[in-house]
Amino acid sequence: MHHIKMMIKYFCLKIINSSYEYSRAAKPILDLTANLILTPEVVNITIVKN
Repeated sequence: MHHIKMMIKYFCLKIINSSYEYSRAAKPILDLTANLILTPEVVNITIVKN
């Protein structure tokens, strides 16, 4: 399971790096994907910050 999470994080980083110019459009999708990976505490902070 840890290996799968690392692969997903690497994939997310590739998306961020390759679509930087489209970051505004990609941000909601990336935030959603990141929230699925991160711990509930970090997710709550992210939601409050947004």
